Amino acid sequence: VELSERNAFNIGEPPPLRALEHFGTAQGLYRYLRAAMPRYDPGALSDEEYLDITAFLLELNGKLPEGATVSEETAPLLMISR
Repeated sequence: VELSERNAFNIGEPPPLRALEHFGTAQGLYRYLRAAMPRYDPGALSDEEYLDITAFLLELNGKLPEGATVSEETAPLLMISR
């Protein structure tokens, strides 16, 4: 592996994001993403980008109700069910 500024202190492969239900609501998932990603620079994205990623992950996993949007106002209300 070639060392670069981003992997000079490689801590291994990041774990996959599983069990979205663990976060309870879209807001819980959003807060996790904001605190933990991107891996080498948590919090580097804008609030809108984190909300977009939250919506994408929910949609990808079939957890975003049809017609629902993820925003600062709706995230606390969007329950992530099994």
